[in-house]
Amino acid sequence: MPVATKICEFVNNKAKPDWWRYTLNKAIELGKLSTTELEVAYLVAKMEYGLEDKCPDYSVLVKPAKATGYHTEIEENKLISIGNIENISALASQQKIEFSATGLTVIYGNNGVGKSSYAKILKNACLTRGEIPELKHNVFKGTAGFPSAEIQVQSNQKLELVQWNTQIEPHPRLKAIRVFDSDSSIHYLTKTGILDFKPTALKLLDELLIASAFILDKAKAEEVIYSPLPILPSMNVGTTPSKLVISHLLTEEEVDLLCATQNELNELSELRKEVIELNNNSPQTLRLNYQKRRLRLLPLQIFLTNLVQILNLESITRLKSIYDVKNRANLAATEFSISTFSNLKISNLGSDQWLVMMNAVKSFIENSDSYKNDTLQIGDACPTCLQELDINAVSRLELFDSYLQSELQKDSSIASKNWEIELGKIRVLNFSIEPYKAILAEINEKDNSLGLLFYNLIDALKERGDNLLQDQPVFGLSEIEVEALTRLNMHIKKLEEAEKLVLDDEGKLILIQNKNLRIKEIEDREKILTLKDQIKAEIKKAKKIDCYTRIKRSTSTSTITSLNNEICNTSPLGRIQEFFNDELKKLGFEHFKINALTKGVKGNQNFSVQIAENNLNVLEIASEGEQKCIALASFFAELTTDDRKSAIIFDDPVNSLDHIWRLKFATRITEESKFRQVIVFTHDLPFLKMLQETAEEIVIQAITRNKTETGICIGTPPWDALKTDKRIGKLKEKLVRARKIAKESDEQYQQDAGIIYGLMRETWERLIEEWLIRGVVERFNREVKTQNVRYLKDITDSDIATINSAMSKCSTYMNGHDMSEGISGAFPDANELESDIANLEAYFSTLKKRRS
Repeated sequence: MPVATKICEFVNNKAKPDWWRYTLNKAIELGKLSTTELEVAYLVAKMEYGLEDKCPDYSVLVKPAKATGYHTEIEENKLISIGNIENISALASQQKIEFSATGLTVIYGNNGVGKSSYAKILKNACLTRGEIPELKHNVFKGTAGFPSAEIQVQSNQKLELVQWNTQIEPHPRLKAIRVFDSDSSIHYLTKTGILDFKPTALKLLDELLIASAFILDKAKAEEVIYSPLPILPSMNVGTTPSKLVISHLLTEEEVDLLCATQNELNELSELRKEVIELNNNSPQTLRLNYQKRRLRLLPLQIFLTNLVQILNLESITRLKSIYDVKNRANLAATEFSISTFSNLKISNLGSDQWLVMMNAVKSFIENSDSYKNDTLQIGDACPTCLQELDINAVSRLELFDSYLQSELQKDSSIASKNWEIELGKIRVLNFSIEPYKAILAEINEKDNSLGLLFYNLIDALKERGDNLLQDQPVFGLSEIEVEALTRLNMHIKKLEEAEKLVLDDEGKLILIQNKNLRIKEIEDREKILTLKDQIKAEIKKAKKIDCYTRIKRSTSTSTITSLNNEICNTSPLGRIQEFFNDELKKLGFEHFKINALTKGVKGNQNFSVQIAENNLNVLEIASEGEQKCIALASFFAELTTDDRKSAIIFDDPVNSLDHIWRLKFATRITEESKFRQVIVFTHDLPFLKMLQETAEEIVIQAITRNKTETGICIGTPPWDALKTDKRIGKLKEKLVRARKIAKESDEQYQQDAGIIYGLMRETWERLIEEWLIRGVVERFNREVKTQNVRYLKDITDSDIATINSAMSKCSTYMNGHDMSEGISGAFPDANELESDIANLEAYFSTLKKRRS
């Protein structure tokens, strides 16, 4: 699975914060997040955790991350030149050093010529380990400013001129170029440092880490204004309010429930009086007092309880049901009477009045001796009009009797009676408060609000009773507010319990304790009431702090580091020990075993070295040369993990104590120059010669100084590094100048020609070393090349004579030899000088052919 896809799957997990997805999407889109994107990421985090309302496009902002099409160009960064230097040591400002874009470039200079100052600039601008050296001004100049330089880099064939100074942000292309020097060497051996390179897609995690740090800092800065204040007062132990803890979990409703009500505040006053009463009276007196109070309240309790039981919602609902049954039964009976008596001429047959009359007639007939079988027969006298009944009259009367005997009529009669019974109970209710005026007045005097509740209850009960007695009764299907009765019942119960409890002094003491506990409870609830608004404000702050806490928790980098480790272990970074061992082998180090260690910390891979199987410091047992070898192996092992192939710079990578390692270091450095640009600053001429001998592609430049300025670029290799053919070329150049001077001044000509003869002598020496004996032995080289002894067999007397003659003449006329004209003869003129150079070149050409 591609690394970018793996990172997207990791961030898209539902357990991960929403703002991670926004950050990753932006990193994929832009490569690097600006401050604006980081601010938006923080805003998304605040929306996610409730500090801000979610915007309409929130779901778009936090959509799942996709790695489709993601790529980052892998840059190969090279150093092309450095120049226009200002305010750095004594470096000449108008100088410019150019570096070959390929192969090896060596900048050679003796101590004090400015070589180290150039290296310090690059160590500040580029990537290195160890301390960054301070760039100092020229102490001999009065003016000062920011150290600056123009540094030209090439990235993927594109040139960029960086106007560098110590105040600008690190330049990413310059920071891809690494510098190795003595300080970084020590750092590799003694410190743990961050491996700069990582797989390209891991830079997405870098952006996530940057966003995490940004959001963490912002959250910490903002949450300060919501710091809690210690506002809770001291409270009594064991009370409900004393358990209050202000947190984000506490609700305002819970605070309201802890506040004292007006009833409780009224109760508090009474409780304090009751405690005084308890303390000042005997148990017997207290019992009598409680009994008297209870008995005074009982009539009012009975009065109200009776009315409430009859007129409460449950009872009204039942009455409405009875009334509805009566209405339905009457309606059914009426409809039956209409169908039964519709053909008769008299109206209202079947009405209540008619029923009363007919039931009376039926009762008379059943109890009279004048009628047989308790029924009317044809010829009997009508009990109402005394007329003789014919067949039609008897038939009608039988119809009336059938109606009276019907079930509908019976149901109607029963329902009507039931309703009348219930109305009778309502009618006899007594709503008069005359018997209770005194106790109600006493209650009202002590607690006006409670007194008002009693009066309102009685009025509501009377109104409900009156409504039921209307022709069309009104049923109030709602609960009656019975708080007054409830409080009355509670008070009577408390009096009853107190009466039972104060049987003796022990019981009195218990009652006092209970009332004091209640007093403390209400007192603490009163404190909460007083601070209610402040407590609610603190709750809001606590909820804010909780949101910020969850935001900070979401910035944890542990899972990012774990993913980073997992990815790194499967990338070249995971093979750092293998690469390190390979580098030690290339450098010929086999003295003791060294481990290269990596460890993930905050999303980065840290690198360190240690001696295997013990805790000794490398510096304690390794020689200086061995130390440099281990450090150089660490440097190259780290480079192996980087697929950018950017330039590397060495500042005096060896010193005088490293002589046994010089050739190995030179070989390794030149080998690396085949694959990337390599730049070496050195003052070590033997090391320079080794680089020359081992490099396939090398450019050597020398720098020098004058009386006031350093870092002056000669543009060519130093004389000591020139081979025979290059030296002959330099002699020819100097001959041209000498001819011009000869026309102006003999004395100045002899001075310049003397220098040329000295250089010619050195050229003959280089010819002997380089071509005649083919490097069997060389200056600055401890090695004897025995395989080149075969070239010595063809050396002739003619070679010896030619060389001796030339060397003798050079020694005679070179500067530094003070010989009389009588001995040395006339000083050679320009033509003779030219002839001597030509003889040197001719012999060189002949010898080269013999050695080829």
